[in-house]
Amino acid sequence: MKIKSIIISLILLIVGVIAWAKTSSNEKFAQAKDFPNGALVYLQVADLPQLSKLWNESKLKEKYLESQNYADFSTSHLGIKLAERSEDLSNEIGFPFDLQTLSGLAEKQAAIAVYDIGKLDIVFVAPMNETLFSATMFAQNSSKFEENTLADGTVFYQLEIEVDRKRRKQKIIFGNIKNRFVLATTEQLFVRTISAITGKHRFYDELTFTRLSEKLTPNLMTIWVNQEKLNVDYYFKRYWLMSKVEDLQNIRAGIFDLELSANGLIEHRRFLLKQPRTESKISNVEASEMLAKVPENVPFYRLQKADDKNIGEAVYNTLFDRKNMVEKSRKATDRQSYSDFANNFDERRYSYFAGDFDENVNEDVEDESIKPEHFSTVGIQISGNSITVLTAASPQVLENPLFVAFRKLAVISLKNPNNFQANQFENSIVEALKKRVTAADTNFVWETGSSLRKLKIPMLGWEIGYVLKDDKLFVANSFEFLESFVSTKNEQSDKASFNDLTVIRLQNHEANFEQVMQKLAVENDDFFVGNIGGLLAVIGDVNRIEIRKSNEGLIIREEISAAFKQDNMP
Repeated sequence: MKIKSIIISLILLIVGVIAWAKTSSNEKFAQAKDFPNGALVYLQVADLPQLSKLWNESKLKEKYLESQNYADFSTSHLGIKLAERSEDLSNEIGFPFDLQTLSGLAEKQAAIAVYDIGKLDIVFVAPMNETLFSATMFAQNSSKFEENTLADGTVFYQLEIEVDRKRRKQKIIFGNIKNRFVLATTEQLFVRTISAITGKHRFYDELTFTRLSEKLTPNLMTIWVNQEKLNVDYYFKRYWLMSKVEDLQNIRAGIFDLELSANGLIEHRRFLLKQPRTESKISNVEASEMLAKVPENVPFYRLQKADDKNIGEAVYNTLFDRKNMVEKSRKATDRQSYSDFANNFDERRYSYFAGDFDENVNEDVEDESIKPEHFSTVGIQISGNSITVLTAASPQVLENPLFVAFRKLAVISLKNPNNFQANQFENSIVEALKKRVTAADTNFVWETGSSLRKLKIPMLGWEIGYVLKDDKLFVANSFEFLESFVSTKNEQSDKASFNDLTVIRLQNHEANFEQVMQKLAVENDDFFVGNIGGLLAVIGDVNRIEIRKSNEGLIIREEISAAFKQDNMP
């Protein structure tokens, strides 16, 4: 999902604090039985008071509140609206309406559901006996609310509040219903919640929820979203979504569960699709052979099951995804371009680093005559020949005219390496170069050196190299980077159950990222560029992020693990 990256980041930051709280659930998603159907977003927490306590006492909270990431979110439209709504409610009820107050409404478990994104209409339910209910801030301040009684004698309280700068009204309704603290923002939602508690018209019984939750065990925190409804919601598209809604049209619903593992945190993701996507998975042998070629100091790499599309993109992005190659520094207002990290990393599924990182700024003309699919067939003879494709990237900070460069590489495993046609492959690269480079009388001459085939363009500081070794074709935009992969042979053993694996190593993020982001921030005031360095600083206790994806018909499974540094393990 590409919801605002800061929202996803904030959720993960909060969850990072509760890594010390090990909890369990007696029944899978029992809390969902208390909510009426029709929710857009549902979130349940295993131990809300403990989450609040650990977050408030953590150094992570202090670091985050001082970060640029938080500063920009708090001044965004969404951040301002959430802050104003909290202030409006707090002023009227006479005490803070915040996480600490909500944590006082739960003995342990709690859940909340959103039914209208624009109006922020919600339902909050937490198991609670009558004694604890009478001690809550709401019950203690019940004199400010209007008291009402249901037909069965159940007492509840309500208060109407002016919100959104007094442009509309919203109600706060609460009561103790069958040993549950229930809070809703409309009378209809309150009544429907009571009906759900009695077993009628429950969110728990919705097909999209049951289909995604039936094989998932809830852990620290679980979030479910009705993506099909959100896709047509004005406020979601306008203020919460980063990508085009077209990118999400095939998704009916998604669920995200966060778990504490032996080495860090794991986020389990499941997406329910409208149309099935079935792809064969990478075998253990294939995964181990390819991953063994990755040097230990490479910060980004991705292994995929090969198809025509990603093979063409891998070669194209490795060799030609470097825009504005000719210096334009003679114009003081010109800005230089920069390449993407992680070589086409799928930001739609991994929101921490989402954004158009490969955007070309102020480029006059972009030649489109050579496209990625051109390299799916030329030279490589891809049809039925390749098995897997490994891509990797490593950032470097350079002087002008290119102030950020990424060494990139693609490794393609071939079923029949004898089908590879070197001359045709080299000629296709030269053909693409001539269409993209405007320098006159440039000679493109391939040479052999250190067993590599090399093409160097000194005037642009540009290198292209490749080598076919055994059944693997190595292609790179840096001779040094290429040689490091060819010579590497690590011991790897991977129980592959995926068709897509992405790894981001953050051990040296100061060297690899912060200098890059500082340079980018000077040239570009984009939200993503200005905040990613600060976000990395906040989550500095994470040294590795790994994303595994597999397509299983109508279900997409993703496992995202964040490994803590050993000296920061709980």
